[in-house]
Order: sequence, then structure tokens, then C-alpha cells
Amino acid sequence: MLKFASMVRSLPYPAIEEGNFSFPEGNYEVTPEKPPGNSMTSVILRHELRGAQFVENLIQEGKAKFACLLSVPKTGFRKLYIADSNEQEISWDLGIAGEPPMIGPVVLYVAEDKLNHKLTKKDGVAEVWYNREIEIPKGARLARGRYLRSSAAIQNLIRVRVNKNMESGSFFITPNSNEGFYFYLEAASDISEFIQNPQGESELRGSILVHAVSQCFNILKTSYDASGEEGEDEGRQWEQYKNLVALSDWLAAQNMLHWSDENFDAVRVATQLYPIRIPFSTE
Repeated sequence: MLKFASMVRSLPYPAIEEGNFSFPEGNYEVTPEKPPGNSMTSVILRHELRGAQFVENLIQEGKAKFACLLSVPKTGFRKLYIADSNEQEISWDLGIAGEPPMIGPVVLYVAEDKLNHKLTKKDGVAEVWYNREIEIPKGARLARGRYLRSSAAIQNLIRVRVNKNMESGSFFITPNSNEGFYFYLEAASDISEFIQNPQGESELRGSILVHAVSQCFNILKTSYDASGEEGEDEGRQWEQYKNLVALSDWLAAQNMLHWSDENFDAVRVATQLYPIRIPFSTE
């Protein structure tokens, strides 16, 4: 999560954002949640806005809506999602975005006609706005939440790709150092289809992904170690990839060993992060 700069560009209408005190009691919070099925490249956002009656009224009237802007500054990727309620699910394609995107929640004025309004105390604005005439055009930003960073967990760096030349039930992992770094899970058709739709067999799907994660860590350990020979530029080559730097930070936050550590064990770390769920038995 990033902090906004202390200076906020002045707007000709009241809004909710860090550094803007137009709504003394205004608060805009967004809670991210993982969607069902443990999707690798999607998230559910729950928007909550309160203490800003003027904006709340516009949302109730359908003239303003919650939205989310996905962006990756490095690749120039930008995509706007507009929600029809206070809950929305968003997703992204790593092949297009290049790396897990920044998530910027906002409230936008979406009515076709611009709004002319005289503010009063009932609107919940600061006293400085009382009796002021404002004009709000379509697309105006009425609220902005703190940026969220999509998860840097290693399963979000895995992309499934069908390989029709493979035998049923088989797959392998290959690294791709382009577009921010990620891994391909090259799978037979049946494996690929099952991962996308496990049809209630979530334990088996989880086991397949743990196997994949183990191999990802093994590749990092053997090919992207931080040690290397003294004087070699490739000693810490993983640091040139933003996704791997984020993954390194995420492992540290989980109190896990780094793949460059001497005692790092790919299988152990993978199963500690994602314990295999054993089916319950009554016997």
C-alpha cells in the first residue's frame, strides 16, 4: 500500500482523499479479498464510504459509482473497472500488464449531464464550502482511496498455458524473464482445464499448485540465487526483476527463508506457505 504525497491538487468541488479536508467526517475505505477458487490474477474489492452525505446521495441516485483503476507504471498498462454496487471483482492478464498491478480505488461521477449544485451543511462538507455553487462534469473523481498492491505471492506469478504435445496428467514449469518475470505452467489439456475448473476437487487442485510452486522455488534457487562468484554481475540478478523483489519482500513478511539462503528447501517452503489439505475421513 502506498502513501499519497502531502500536497493534493486543489479541486473545484469537495472530494474525499488524503490531504483533502472537504468532508470533515468523510471516510473511504476499500477491503481486498481473494475470490472463490484462489484465482491467481483477480481480487474482490469491498468499498465503504461514509460521512460524506453529498457523495453518498449521488451514489444512491446512480449518478456516482465505485470504480477501480489498475495501473503498471513500468509498462504503461492502465484499465478502469466501474462497479454497479459496493462490491466488485477485478482481474488482469499478466501477459498484458507485465506484472501485478497497482490498484487505485475511486468514486467517479458517471451521469451524462454535468451537475450544478449549491452546497449546504446537510451535504456534510466543511464550513468553507457552505453556500458555494459547484459544477461537477462527467468523469470527475469524488473520492480516492489509498493505492493497494496486488499480491506478490508466488502463485500470482504463475501463468497456465496449454501444451497439446504433453501426455495427459503431466505438466512442467519454465521461467519467463520478460515483462516483469513470471512462470509458465506448461500443462496437458486435462490439467489446464482442471486447474481452471476443479469441479469441487479443490484439494487435488491445491496439491497440483503446491507441486508447481515447489518447482518455481527450485528454479529460483538453482538459477536466480543471490550468491554467485565474487565479482560476477549475475550474483544478485534476481534484483533486476520487480516481481522477484516483491516476492522476496513477501517471503520475508511470511517469515520464510529466501531462495538464496543456504538452508532453503523448495518443497518445505512451498508446503509451509500452502499446506496440503488432506481429505477428511471418518475411518
